[in-house]
Amino acid sequence: MNIDTFLKQAWLIDFIDQDGTKLKGQIVWGIISEDRKNRWVEDDFCCTSLVINLKDDGLVQTKNSVYKVNQVLNRITLPIKAFPFLRAGHSPKEAEFLLSIDSPLDSCLSTNVYRT
Repeated sequence: MNIDTFLKQAWLIDFIDQDGTKLKGQIVWGIISEDRKNRWVEDDFCCTSLVINLKDDGLVQTKNSVYKVNQVLNRITLPIKAFPFLRAGHSPKEAEFLLSIDSPLDSCLSTNVYRT
């Protein structure tokens, strides 16, 4: 198995729905230390597609890539609403924090103030 990308500061992420039910599938979010496919530069972030296989030696396989985690693979469970934050480059901890903030927009959307 050829390794495509090496990650540092990586997180294995499980997702839950709005009711707290664990969803199928996991992704890995991490910082690039080397990418042999030249998709990312060093110290950029990477948010993988769904993990197909995860090995104890830090190898992570997705549909089209193999990643090697160079450090401890942290684990976290996040609401599925965090996914866009992760794709935008926010770390799992930042996404968790952003979801914890009460937004004035949330209260507007939950009332009929802006609905037609």
